[in-house]
Amino acid sequence: MINAPLVSVLMPAYNSGKYIAESIESILNQTFTDFELIIVNDGSTDNTVGIITQYLHDKRVKLFHNEKNKGLAYTRNKCLELAHGTFLANLDSDDIALPDRLVKQIEVMQKYPNVGVCCSWFEYFGGEENSHFICETQKEQALIKIELLFGCIIGNSTVMLRADVLKQNKLNYHADYPPCEDYHVWSQLITHTAFYTIPEILVKYRTHPENTSSLNLTKSIVNRENIIFSQFKKLNIIVNSAEIKIIDKIMNKYNMKNSAFDIIYIHNLFIQIIDNNKQKNIYNQKYLYDFLYAHWKRIINLPVDEYKISFLYKFLITKFSIINTMNLSQLIKFITKSILHWKTRT
Repeated sequence: MINAPLVSVLMPAYNSGKYIAESIESILNQTFTDFELIIVNDGSTDNTVGIITQYLHDKRVKLFHNEKNKGLAYTRNKCLELAHGTFLANLDSDDIALPDRLVKQIEVMQKYPNVGVCCSWFEYFGGEENSHFICETQKEQALIKIELLFGCIIGNSTVMLRADVLKQNKLNYHADYPPCEDYHVWSQLITHTAFYTIPEILVKYRTHPENTSSLNLTKSIVNRENIIFSQFKKLNIIVNSAEIKIIDKIMNKYNMKNSAFDIIYIHNLFIQIIDNNKQKNIYNQKYLYDFLYAHWKRIINLPVDEYKISFLYKFLITKFSIINTMNLSQLIKFITKSILHWKTRT
């Protein structure tokens, strides 16, 4: 294509009449102007198309239609097929890009040719009162990849992709993982390209009852587990649904009380991850060890349902020993709690 834009902004749209005007305007108000905005209408039955039509006087806005509702993965892939840009910027039709979003991400992509995925921090808004909070993705690319092993920490609407990385590795959005198609793509990309996070808010992520994730909560839980399962399988580690729930509880829900069994399971899992990664070399080994070690120090200070002598002994003889993890004060406190709990049970 002659005079192809540097950036293609990709916006699937389905019944987005309440919010899409703000999303479109947030792109048209960008400080960077060499872009095309690809909007694919996925069979909307509300006033979505009428609103989009009001912006078609701007030649950068391009509207396409699915012949019927095809779903988010199909529509995202159609956006990819229609795009002409060197870089692909995602923005869902209910989210808002801040004015410098594109220019800051382009600076990163041009400065670091090895980076294929550039994301940023984002702010949730629009839900219940006081629901505004900021999601701060790791800046270090090795840590981003490690965190993706335990869940999706990247906001889809913050992502800018290098188009060639997707094409060369024949990657796209998979219909088997709704509404976690984006997480699945990131989990595939970790072995193909570098990731980069801009440590500032560049996108506002709207929460509302019509969110795809809200409408498909059960599917989201199941398919998120399937993606985590697939990533552990690459390390020759098989985890089932119950074990993934333990992992999620301990790794992502920081203040929940855990059983001694849960903590022993996580301890053994950490050892297995470290040992297997030495063979597979999927993650940076030093960052992986430091990441798991930092979480381990946090985990052993969480409330535990029961302290038993057998529980304490289990850790004193293990490879990732509590003795090596705790300082003297923490170790004395832990032993005291274990003994006192044991005495109250006898």
